[in-house]
Amino acid sequence: MLVPILTLILGITIGVLVIVLLEKEISTAIQQRIGPEYAGPLGILQALADGTKLLFKESILPSRGNTHLFSIGPVIAVISILLSFSVIPFSSRLILSYLNIGIFLWIAISSIAPVGLLMSGYGSNNKYSFLGGLRAAAQSISYEIPLTLCVLSISLQVSGRKRKRKKSLPQDELISQSILKRAQKINRIEFSLSFVWIPIHVLLNKQGIEQKTSGWLGTPKYIKD
Repeated sequence: MLVPILTLILGITIGVLVIVLLEKEISTAIQQRIGPEYAGPLGILQALADGTKLLFKESILPSRGNTHLFSIGPVIAVISILLSFSVIPFSSRLILSYLNIGIFLWIAISSIAPVGLLMSGYGSNNKYSFLGGLRAAAQSISYEIPLTLCVLSISLQVSGRKRKRKKSLPQDELISQSILKRAQKINRIEFSLSFVWIPIHVLLNKQGIEQKTSGWLGTPKYIKD
């Protein structure tokens, strides 16, 4: 049992590094910029350098906040993500837990991550951090519904074709939508509301218009502060 667990953890780590590097290369090609090229040959070690930097960054705890609640939040988010891989059958031998309700358990476990975001935002005892935690949790939950529908649709199609003994893949549209919703759920920079509101806020300031809204629509006011 220990060997599959270590293999899974190593595979997840390498997969994250490859995906981060691929995202940098694709963003570079789209924006016609010079991409990572100094960390290793052709910049292939850039993702490893970023991961090493994150591991050795200083942990700054709020002096007036709840340090325990602030620290437990990221742990809950990371553990929920790691546990969601335990029910994914990567092969006939590489699966940690074989359950008939594996897909429902995967959806339930992956939905715990917003709780960690709320705990960290509330534990910081800062209204801006708490607002950011609410926004991130609301955005994550809003993408849960279409992601769940896409995953369940793919599961139903695979189950039906398995009974008919037909070797065919599900619809490409559902797979692409599932991948897109997953990228939106983890709040990648392309779907971050903060980066969307920055150019709008700059435009409003140039025109002398003051944004007076509440909730996540009031993000420009907090960016200005």
